[in-house]
Amino acid sequence: MSPRRDGRTADGILQPLRTVARAADGLYHRLPGGIRRRTGPLALRGRATLVAARHRRDLRGIEGFCWFVGYPRSGHSLVGSLLNAHPDVVIAHEADTLRWLAEGMRRRELFGLLLARDSWFGATGRTWTGYDYTVPGQWQGRWRRLRVLGDKKGAESAAALHRDPSLLRRLRACVRVPLRTVHVTRHPLDNVARMALRAARDGAEPDLAAAVDHYLMLVSVVERTRHQLGADEWIDIRHEDLIADPTAELDRLCRFVGVEPSPDYLAACASIVFDSPRRSRDEVTWTPALIERLAAGLEGVPVLGGYDLGAHRPAER
Repeated sequence: MSPRRDGRTADGILQPLRTVARAADGLYHRLPGGIRRRTGPLALRGRATLVAARHRRDLRGIEGFCWFVGYPRSGHSLVGSLLNAHPDVVIAHEADTLRWLAEGMRRRELFGLLLARDSWFGATGRTWTGYDYTVPGQWQGRWRRLRVLGDKKGAESAAALHRDPSLLRRLRACVRVPLRTVHVTRHPLDNVARMALRAARDGAEPDLAAAVDHYLMLVSVVERTRHQLGADEWIDIRHEDLIADPTAELDRLCRFVGVEPSPDYLAACASIVFDSPRRSRDEVTWTPALIERLAAGLEGVPVLGGYDLGAHRPAER
């Protein structure tokens, strides 16, 4: 398929795209069927540059860079996929932007990698951890006019900033367009429980204490990052609010990143949003000490302190 102004595609042009997507994937994920392809960083960067060159006219129109920072198991994949369905937005699925910045990747290479990563995710069917993130009838895998480019990798972004706080400055210098930072929150008890359950192996008991400590570390990084950014560079999206009213929350998110959402787009996105949040908190056993440790760590964090720990908190004596 030849690229067209009304529907440029990251899937149909291009052997270079497929090559770089597979190469990128081989560095940190398995491909379908268990095949692992390994390509050195220098070769990958060269191929990413080829992809960017192929799309240089579209990439010149980038007006904003959208990235995620937060916690594992918060709903980032859903939010990133909904944004990615907009005709003027491409949000790569877990390309790990800050990792590549730390390795010296430049703007053109990074942008090519993001396009390739989105192509890869489309080729896999846009399924992740058992969920299908395909938005019917919308623009995933192609674009009309590419205005916003980005990457969905919330928890790893926070962990990278914990290791090297200078990555925020380097991100801004690299992309050279306004940053649009998306912070997705979920009830802390559900977040921590799901983190612990995912980390448990071979039927082992989930280590809630380790999950609480890791979560609170990420919270501190997120709050530090929030204060380093302007009000127009940051948005909080509550997972529970998105599920309760996906149209309103997605409209707010689109306007934050700088694009207009159409009614058809909003309706299609709303059709794949879950009916209710999953209460992972009920799948583990909480102790009063752990609840108190979590509550104490969230004091002074308004966006998270507003969640009610409810019946899981120990009764007053």
